[in-house]
Amino acid sequence: MVKIKSKQKLSIGEMAKLCNVSIKALRHYDTKGLLKPSYIDPLTNYRYYTEQQILAVMIIKEYKSLNFTLEEIKTANQDGVQALLDRLKYKLMETNKQITELTYVRDRISEYVKAFGADSLHQQANVKSTDSDFSLKKIPEHDVVFIRYKSKHNPSMMLERYRQLSELMDSSGIYKIGPLMAVFHDDYKTFDYNNADIEVCCAVIGNNEQYSYIRKFGGYWAVTGLHNGPYDSLIDTYRRAINWIEDNNLLYLGPAVERYIIDAVSTRDISKYVTEVILPVKELDSPAGLDITV
Repeated sequence: MVKIKSKQKLSIGEMAKLCNVSIKALRHYDTKGLLKPSYIDPLTNYRYYTEQQILAVMIIKEYKSLNFTLEEIKTANQDGVQALLDRLKYKLMETNKQITELTYVRDRISEYVKAFGADSLHQQANVKSTDSDFSLKKIPEHDVVFIRYKSKHNPSMMLERYRQLSELMDSSGIYKIGPLMAVFHDDYKTFDYNNADIEVCCAVIGNNEQYSYIRKFGGYWAVTGLHNGPYDSLIDTYRRAINWIEDNNLLYLGPAVERYIIDAVSTRDISKYVTEVILPVKELDSPAGLDITV
């Protein structure tokens, strides 16, 4: 602990040590007009402070710990207690907003880590999928933000749909979480690439009931499997999935969903893309041991 020795002048180095701040910070406070040295030697240009100015540095440090800017600190305690209370309330509101935003960022990072860190995902990404890779599971119900309309189906139009979805979320302050998804509402047997009914969506967090472009997704049973590689070979995964459904005495209901776990956001190597194919189903004849409620 540095003790204060009674003296008329403190050098900038002594002041910095006593107040546990950097010399650079004291110079910055001077530049901003927040704390001027009591004396500057005209020959050496050395800055000197008084013991009374230690309190000023302590006040600056206290307000900085509350996330006040230097400009705000200048007048923080000059306009009365009520004015200070109003500023503190505003800071509290700002801080709560930052916590919400950082929580959103944390949750999104967590989703990426969860997706990329799955052992099965790493194994799948390096081997060719087989029919045994499909499984039956309940898709949890959750909110999604979506855009749906008919248009040509090609890479440029899919990119435009995702751009529009992103613009919608930005303008509405909606927080996305998890991978992007595409829902293909047309029957796969009569799919028209020139006039395809496609919805793009992604999971969201928070209370979004006021938005017409938020809906419930999931809440049903589906056959799912991972497709590894570029999108132009997805048709093979769909064929094998339909065969698996038929072999297991299930009926495909639609619409088909693609969940883009590893995509262009994650890698430039299209051979490393991982897409989850989700096909809603129901039982045909209620086989023993299989209880599905769609």
